[in-house]
Amino acid sequence: MPVLRNDKNIDTNRTEFVSLYAPTTTWGNIVSMNLQYPGLRAYWPMTSVDENNNVYDISGQGRMLTCTPDIL
Repeated sequence: MPVLRNDKNIDTNRTEFVSLYAPTTTWGNIVSMNLQYPGLRAYWPMTSVDENNNVYDISGQGRMLTCTPDIL
């Protein structure tokens, strides 16, 4: 059975969907979707790293992952 494509319906609903398939748009959608989890305590998507390789929590809790050297 062939799939019927309704171009008028697609054009009408175009504002409901992201039409740009760039990696930055996709990553932004993933991050914002994960920030909506109820009871989220921390979220480190590895997008906010400083010069000391510390990763900042973007959930609003103010936490930070720090890089500690291995002790031999």
